[in-house]
Amino acid sequence: MKLQLISQAQKLLIDNPQDPMHGITHHYRVVGLAKQIVEAEQLHLDKNLLEVVCWWHDVHVPEAEQKDGERIVAATARFLQNLLPGELQKVGYDAVANHEFGSTPETLVGKVLQDADKLEILSEPRVDEAVDNVLAGNLDAQKMLQTLDDLKTGWLPKMLDRYHFKFSKEYHQQKLPGFLGYLDSVRLKIENSTVVGA
Repeated sequence: MKLQLISQAQKLLIDNPQDPMHGITHHYRVVGLAKQIVEAEQLHLDKNLLEVVCWWHDVHVPEAEQKDGERIVAATARFLQNLLPGELQKVGYDAVANHEFGSTPETLVGKVLQDADKLEILSEPRVDEAVDNVLAGNLDAQKMLQTLDDLKTGWLPKMLDRYHFKFSKEYHQQKLPGFLGYLDSVRLKIENSTVVGA
């Protein structure tokens, strides 16, 4: 079951990514961070289910019914829930539906996913992929600059108090100073590109 569900998620991520910031490489990094959290915190949970929800959390499923005004994550959570065995459905749904930072997952699997996904915001490769898309003309440069500002002044200062695990807080504190400097260099790169001036 696990490998089939992961393969299905990976195919959807390659064929129909939600956006350039939530592609397959983001999911690889989230899986890795989730494993680090589980090991550091010595958590006892269904590791197979955790890996499945990590792969599915930002998948856009074109055939999944999305209700009016509903976020993609809710439709994806319902879609995945129907693919899981009965005893895993509630946990799988909770993890995917509530992984965004404004949400509150009830399950341990959901909390690990939420922390891993948020820690991945501190990923230089993720930002590099977005910048490459800006420089290629696939993403709007002004929107990317606004996203960088929102990240630096809005999200990053609020995140520390919202993590569920000690490992996550320590990882965030360790990565933050260098990442802030990196964001400044990325901003300059975009501002100096021909895309912004065009």
